[in-house]
Amino acid sequence: MDPRVKPAGDGAVCVRSWHGRPVDGFVVRKEIKDHGPERKIAGNFKPDTNVILFDDVTTKGGSVMQAVRAVRARGATVKKIITLVDRLEGATENLGKEGIELIALYTTRDLLG
Repeated sequence: MDPRVKPAGDGAVCVRSWHGRPVDGFVVRKEIKDHGPERKIAGNFKPDTNVILFDDVTTKGGSVMQAVRAVRARGATVKKIITLVDRLEGATENLGKEGIELIALYTTRDLLG
């Protein structure tokens, strides 16, 4: 992975990366917490970088687009989004309109046969 690309959203990816090529990561919160760092984005975020966002499940892409907007507002560029499961309900098309590639490890078709 290009060292200028910073994945976000899944701490496990960052932790696992320490066994090979370390990857910096950060979390984009849906809501600002009233405890701890009172920020929408927490962790090793760096403006003016290219990032890959990780999401567990995508449906239409609305939730992950909130994270995209937060990251863009802080000066980074979202290159693609990797999701564990795409429910095949429009996320690929909706994110594509924003110039963002969605990569699904599985779809509901894969899981439900």
